[in-house]
Parts: sequence; structure tokens; C-alpha cells
Amino acid sequence: MRNLRMKKFFSCLLLISLLFTFSCSGGGSSTSGGGSSGSDYGYLYQHNAGANNGIIIRWQTPIQVNTNGVAGAEEAFRTWGIPVTYVSSNPAEGITLSIGEPGAGVCGVTYSQWYRSNGRMATAQIVIASNLNRCVNTVTHEVCHALGYRGHSSDGGLMDPAGGNGQITAEVRNMINLLYSLPIGTTISPSQSLKSRALLKQSNRILIPDGGGMVTWVDR
Repeated sequence: MRNLRMKKFFSCLLLISLLFTFSCSGGGSSTSGGGSSGSDYGYLYQHNAGANNGIIIRWQTPIQVNTNGVAGAEEAFRTWGIPVTYVSSNPAEGITLSIGEPGAGVCGVTYSQWYRSNGRMATAQIVIASNLNRCVNTVTHEVCHALGYRGHSSDGGLMDPAGGNGQITAEVRNMINLLYSLPIGTTISPSQSLKSRALLKQSNRILIPDGGGMVTWVDR
């Protein structure tokens, strides 16, 4: 009888142990599988849509780009992975690069224009300093501004004011990917819930016509 009770005790102990193991393992992130978290939308608002009353600012792709032979330009565009078409003259709508003098002590500057009504980018001119000895990945940094990154980060990475350590952080990469996954004219709020994000992708596919004047922005 004592042996039977001992067997039952050890069987229960084994069952409890297995239940505990399964309940504590496999705890993956709730944002796994390539989804975008609320913090991604908040970051997108902070460094993009907030500059246009909540309407995202992005190009219609592929973007026409004239590199004017600026070294590292094509590699910079490949780094961000947004579709572009290279042209041999400055496009009426698109991105133009040049070597020049962006300002005293400045490595590069990007002048951007977009339509206020729908946030569609119209033009961007990137000026790269002729002397980049003290600059970190300036072309890639300025291309990111031209693609839609407004302002600067403070995380030690590429989009810090001076280029930081030259590395693209997850927040910046996720923002650019999220920006170009949303239709032109999409409006977001600083704190986007999962439910509203699901509705957002369905409710913003009607093309909003250009209009409402142009916004000019400068990023250094």
C-alpha cells in the first residue's frame, strides 16, 4: 500500500513538473513574425508623420534618382531597400545628389518637399560635403532623410546628428520598412492601437489627390 502511494506521489510530481516546463517555455515576443508594434508607429509619428499633421510622408515608388556620380550613393539606396530607378538627369520629381558646401562644419544636408494634403514626396536635394574625413556614413544618413526620416535620433546610431557609430538601429530600420508598407495618405496618431492599425490599412487605400500647398523641410 505504501509503495502504491509513493508511485502516485511521484506520478503527480512528474505531471506538475511537465506542466510547469511547458508553461514557462516558448515565450516568444508578441511582435514576432514581422509584425509592427505600437512603438514602431510611435517612432514613425515622431520622425515622420508628426511633421505633416499625422499624415505619413513618403515617395511613390520606384523613386527616380540622379546620383550625379556621388560615391557610395547607389550602395546607400541598396542599404535602405526602397525601389529606385536611376536616371541621368535631375528628375522633376525625385531625388538628386550633388557634391557641394552644405554649410560650415556640416557633412551633408537634405532639402525635402512634399504635398501637405497627402504627404507624397515631390523632390529631395542631397548636398554632400566635398571633405568627408570626419564624417560617418554621410551619404547613407542623408539618403535616409530623403526617404522620409525627419529630425535625428539619440541612440548612438547612424541617424544621430553626427552619424553616431554609423550603424542602422532596429528602430530606424523598422520605421523605414513600416513607412513604405503603408499607402500614401495614411494618417496615424502618436499612440496607435493594434485595433486601429488593422482598420488603418483598410481605410486609407483611397488615393488622396495632391494639393494643399507644399511643405519644405531641411535635415542636416
